[in-house]
Formats: sequence, C-alpha cells, structure tokens
Amino acid sequence: MSSPNPHPTGWLGRWNALPLYVRILIALLLGLLTGLVLGPRALVFEMPSKVILQLLGALAPPLILVAVTHVLMTTEVSGKMAGRLAGLGFWALLIGAAIGVLYSPRSGRELRAEIRNTIIDLLNKILPA
Repeated sequence: MSSPNPHPTGWLGRWNALPLYVRILIALLLGLLTGLVLGPRALVFEMPSKVILQLLGALAPPLILVAVTHVLMTTEVSGKMAGRLAGLGFWALLIGAAIGVLYSPRSGRELRAEIRNTIIDLLNKILPA
C-alpha cells in the first residue's frame, strides 16, 4: 500500500497549501491590480463585494457564540477558577451596562427608525428595482 502524496499537486492543491495570510495578501494584490486596470469599470464588483462582506459580518457573531459556548461546555473549571470567571463576568456586565446608560446618544424611537431605514436601504441595494 502506498502512502498519500505529501506534496500537493495541481494549482488548487498548491493554493490550499499556502498559509492563509499569503492567500489573503495575494487576493488583496489581485483586487488592487483589478481596480487599477479596470478603473471606473471596476464598479461592477462593488455590489457583489458588499453583499459578501455583509454576509460574512452576519455569519461571524453566531460562529463566535458557538465557539465560546463549546469552549465553556468542554473546559474543566475548578471551584476557584469558576469564582474568578463569575467575578470577571459580573464586572464586565456592570461596566457594559454603565457605558450603555451613560453614553446613550439617542432615544429608543430614533434608534428604531435608524435601524428600519438602514434595513430598507440594504434591501434596496440588494434587490433589483
């Protein structure tokens, strides 16, 4: 029985073998070159890129919640460490609530109207007229 080939073959295998930061830098350079070469015609890519970034932004919080929940459920915590975590959580909650109360710049009605307008603007951009 032969062992699997440790070296990736094909362009996709070589691409996946690159570290993530290198792939990100290559994509950044390709985007920069595309913008420079196409100039104003590169605006064709504006809408798809905004949609992708908004989808990634919407996907991040649930993934973070699942990851944190998984870690909390699988980590063995002793009594002393549990007390420290509870104390830190209490202080974090207290500080966050104080900042929210002290620096609330708008009333709830204004904030709801702004959120509604933002959602309407987003739907107008995504859906064709």
